[in-house]
Amino acid sequence: DNIVKLYRITSHNSNLILELNKGETSLQRLYLSSSYSQRMSLVDRLLSDCCKAVQHCHSHRIIHFDIKPDN
Repeated sequence: DNIVKLYRITSHNSNLILELNKGETSLQRLYLSSSYSQRMSLVDRLLSDCCKAVQHCHSHRIIHFDIKPDN
């Protein structure tokens, strides 16, 4: 699964720019409708997936300048 859905790619000075369109996600709905233990399991899995994604990006010399929960 993708972390974000890619709608458009824009190239500027040899940089790749990923634009995120915000809105309520199915993940937010799932989180809000889950029990506490289900939420903690979901958070654990998502945090692990995010760390793996950042590690993968770094191994390909790609950096992310704004890592935070909103992203």
